[in-house]
Amino acid sequence: MFNEIKLREAINAKGYTNIQLCREIGMVEKTFYDILKRNGAFSRDEIAKIMECLGIDEAKGIFF
Repeated sequence: MFNEIKLREAINAKGYTNIQLCREIGMVEKTFYDILKRNGAFSRDEIAKIMECLGIDEAKGIFF
């Protein structure tokens, strides 16, 4: 599970759009949006890539 608001804040703070983040982590945009819209779940690998891309050391309430 994840906190969508905090994820969006972290993406914006880094200066990325959702599309740019998807390209950086190698995820298809539709998959990303499906996870957001359907309150789905990111895999552990996807979470690690997102955190690395956004420069997040800890989940900081985004991923739990």
